[in-house]
Amino acid sequence: MEALTSYRQLVAKVDAQWARSAQMLGARLHCGPGCCDCCRQHISVFPVEAVNIALAVDALPGDAADALRRRAARTPADGPCPLLDADGHCALYAARPIICRTQGLPLLVATDNGDQVAACPLNKVDGAPLPAAAVVDLERLNRILAAVNRLFVQTAMPKAPERIPIAAALEIRIP
Repeated sequence: MEALTSYRQLVAKVDAQWARSAQMLGARLHCGPGCCDCCRQHISVFPVEAVNIALAVDALPGDAADALRRRAARTPADGPCPLLDADGHCALYAARPIICRTQGLPLLVATDNGDQVAACPLNKVDGAPLPAAAVVDLERLNRILAAVNRLFVQTAMPKAPERIPIAAALEIRIP
């Protein structure tokens, strides 16, 4: 789907940043397969991310898409991410949204006390200095993602809601 080109380019840049940060931080990052502490909330995403997820569900083999949709339908709104399986793995890891791609990385966030670096408490980013290039400016990334979403909505989904829960994204059917 051509309307997703800008989003997929942003995803590639975020993934490249993750790789650079992981290389710089090494063992200080705990994140890896099966680590799912940050997946304990059912989040909502922008329409551009929801459509990307819907396309990934449609590409699943056999009855896997229907099974995932059934599991998502049973997941309470205040429960864990409906993409999280019993082993703590994301069923659509390759199509996960931007917020999931940045979890664990040191994030520069604006607070009432000025900009601060925050990260998963399992990662060892406190104390020792962090290379500036390993830190993601979350406000900047969110502004870029919002702009990419606005472009997508204008061209592909003008009546889309502002946010779509993950479980609802799984129900989107792309013709």
